Amino acid sequence: MTYNQSNSNYNWNSTNSQGRYGGYNAASRLPRGWLKFSQIAGTFFSVLGLIVFIYYMKDIYNGLPSSDLVNKAVTALLLSIIVYFVWRSIYTAIVIVRLVDHSSDEELCANRYIISALSLGVGGFFTPFLMTSFPNVDTTSTIKPRYFLSKVMGVCTLIGAPILALTYFIPLLIGTTAVNPSLIFNTNSTMGLISILVLTISAIVFIFGLATTKLFFTKQATSDFANNNAGKLLKIISTIWMAILTIELVLVIVLSIIRLISALADLFRTREEGAGILMMLLALFNLFITISYVGMIIYITTKTMAGLWSIDGTVKIPKYQHNKYVKSRVVATNNNV
Repeated sequence: MTYNQSNSNYNWNSTNSQGRYGGYNAASRLPRGWLKFSQIAGTFFSVLGLIVFIYYMKDIYNGLPSSDLVNKAVTALLLSIIVYFVWRSIYTAIVIVRLVDHSSDEELCANRYIISALSLGVGGFFTPFLMTSFPNVDTTSTIKPRYFLSKVMGVCTLIGAPILALTYFIPLLIGTTAVNPSLIFNTNSTMGLISILVLTISAIVFIFGLATTKLFFTKQATSDFANNNAGKLLKIISTIWMAILTIELVLVIVLSIIRLISALADLFRTREEGAGILMMLLALFNLFITISYVGMIIYITTKTMAGLWSIDGTVKIPKYQHNKYVKSRVVATNNNV
């Protein structure tokens, strides 16, 4: 990967050189250690949350009557979705750590919004937050988002789709509370419809992931993707993935706005209940933090979505000119006094 240095006059750390094993040394100006730590911590808490959910789900599931097939199916479905996203979180963490280890400061800074998109897709917060501490410079991604993210999603779904299907059917088919297979696939029941839907979606996603992996993990894939004639199929597949990722990012924005509304509602509720000045200050502090979080999420996701659908397939983030704007306003005000 090469970085287009014409976009920035930032004085990158000259000691940030490639090491013996392809990694970059600790003299980096970027918070590489914190980026790695956030991936490890995120993966740890994802797995821990899964273990806790399985522990409580087992009691809930075993406590359901044998005739309550709908709730059994819904519980198994929730488990399968959570396991899928835990797997995706683990693989995404591996991808981000590899990028951190094998990218220079310039490359990592240029591709920070693509990394944020990967993290946001699995509900990450700390990684996108760290990206905001990167140097405030003009950047153009050195990774083609459509090509790179299609490869990542191909592997996620190739392995994730069978995981989703297995974690749905295993609780239903084994154990002392196993359900008769004829009931699981009974089209006249809600459980049967859920089971068929899970199996169908898993099969379609697995096939699509297999096709993506087979096409994008070849030696000539990079050159074919850049070729308008040879890369038509690759571009069609990448466009489908970009549409899926865009929907995910829109959902992230919607959920963040809901969180902001909830924080605002908490402030008004605290005021109406007369909970005291301390609780009011805490609610106000929570609102300020939420506003900052939502603003950051919206900024990152909208810029990333714009880059995903750009003609040249790069994410371009201009340098934030807040200080320049403020200075111009101060000068104009002084001139008018």
